[in-house]
Amino acid sequence: MINIVINASVFIDHLIRIKGLEERNIAATRVLNLVPGTHVKIFEPFILEIELYGVLVRYINKDLVKKIVNDIMNNVIVVGEDEIHEEAKTVAFETGSRAVDSYYIASALRSRSFLISSDKTMIYNAQKAGLKAYHLVEDIDKIIDLLKS
Repeated sequence: MINIVINASVFIDHLIRIKGLEERNIAATRVLNLVPGTHVKIFEPFILEIELYGVLVRYINKDLVKKIVNDIMNNVIVVGEDEIHEEAKTVAFETGSRAVDSYYIASALRSRSFLISSDKTMIYNAQKAGLKAYHLVEDIDKIIDLLKS
């Protein structure tokens, strides 16, 4: 069994193709298409849902956003704030990471997961916290190999 935490940026890269960032869309789609039907469990901090709503409504019809977010949340294991608050606080203190990033890192630490993100700063801080963390585009081959193993 492989446990992963996928930053909201990866879901967004999959769902929204932005001119000039097509490589991120392709990589995110490759990764997310590998997960169904595998031995991979996806853990996510509670804040994922809010992040997805906040970004997707800028690009997609609100009714469709509700369906998309609901589908995603039904296919992940949500880590509640009460489960990771103290760990997120420690991560922020030890790494200087942004608050939201600290929740993703703490979720990965708690679930013994590796982290995938499109955000280089998050990857740096996750690695600083002792996690295996992979950048969606730069580490795509490593991510694919891990998911297939």
